[in-house]
Amino acid sequence: MEKLSKHYNELSGKDKRALNILTAVMLPLFIYFALIQPSREFYSSNKSLYQENKELIAWINLNKGNVASAKTGAQARTQDEAIIQTVSKSAEENNIKLSRLQPEGKTKVRIWINDGDFSDLIKWLSDLSQNTGVNISSISIDDTGNPGKVDIQSLLYQE
Repeated sequence: MEKLSKHYNELSGKDKRALNILTAVMLPLFIYFALIQPSREFYSSNKSLYQENKELIAWINLNKGNVASAKTGAQARTQDEAIIQTVSKSAEENNIKLSRLQPEGKTKVRIWINDGDFSDLIKWLSDLSQNTGVNISSISIDDTGNPGKVDIQSLLYQE
């Protein structure tokens, strides 16, 4: 800094005045273009971004109920499909022929089995309960007149 001051003092009066004028013109330009203009651009772009986000939050709050009901419906469909798939897959693996399969509610399914082997069906229902968490809510077993063969109607549920 001393070097600059010494060099400035050695300048002629005309050079000192030109340097002072140049400094008086350049310093405000530098302050404006290096500090003020970028700050204004940053402020205006973030102000518009703030407005967009504020509108997005208002829209989200307005549609929150629609999203929640759609989510609940999707979960219910997934649970229905899950118990149906579990029961179907297990029946197929155990060579049980399901006559009819009907979902009831979110976690229940009603099944019909015609002319099934009683011991195989009881074993399958027991395995289904123990291995998959699908339990019997109600069951109706009817004799078919053929020895060891029964018709079953049952309501199964999954916890």
